[in-house]
Parts: sequence; C-alpha cells; structure tokens
Amino acid sequence: MVATDIDARIETFDPEDPVFALHRGGKMEISASVPLRDAHDLSLAYTPGVARVCEAIHADPEVAHEYTWVSNTVAVITDGTAVLGLGDIGPAASMPVMEGKAVLFKQFGGVDAIPVALDTTERGGEPDDRLDDLVDVGGV
Repeated sequence: MVATDIDARIETFDPEDPVFALHRGGKMEISASVPLRDAHDLSLAYTPGVARVCEAIHADPEVAHEYTWVSNTVAVITDGTAVLGLGDIGPAASMPVMEGKAVLFKQFGGVDAIPVALDTTERGGEPDDRLDDLVDVGGV
C-alpha cells in the first residue's frame, strides 16, 4: 500500500505530518556491537570462529548468556488482536506500536527488544492459544 492509498482512507493522514515522518522506514535498526574491519574480524565473528562458540554453548547451554545477546534481549510479540487501545488491527498495523515499545525498552531500560508481529489467522483458535508456542522460543 502506498501513501496515496492511505490518504484516501485516513482523514488524518498528511505526508508532511512529523508523526509519519518519524515513522517512515521504521524506528529501529540492528547494528553490530563488535567491529568488522577486515577478513580477520569477520572470521572471528562468523565462520570459522563462530563454530567454537556454538560448540561451547552446545556443551554448556548456560554460557549462551555470556556469549550471545540473550541475557539482554527480549521479543515484543503480538498477533495484532489487542494493540494499545486500538483493538484488533492485525499484525501489520501493530508493528509501529511494537517498534515503539522496543525503542522504549532500549532507551529507558537498556534492554534490546525485537518487535515481532505474527499473522496467526490461519491457525484458528483463541489468541492466547495461538501464542502459547512462543513461551519457550529459543529454549534459552
């Protein structure tokens, strides 16, 4: 959907509105916490070096908290059925709210947060039933 399609449906849409300007392109990005200056750095961060860290975590899953971002990262997950007083707006329309929550986690708590909006409509059932599988994502 392009801005002109939105304009036809939303009375308050103004492409020059600072709210829309702030949200254009999303409010988040992922950046590396380690420098990747050359092939040597890349070999440490990815292959072949990463295999050693994977093997250490496989041998002792607790070290994942020390050698990955899991100790300071959460997922902000929704299926879009109950979003910030907006009701059932669906997963796509809920993403700006999820990004906003993730930005707040980082800015005010120092916690990295990844927004995830799931389209669960094909599975049927109540929303809580559909999201139960996410309780143990990653097993960490």
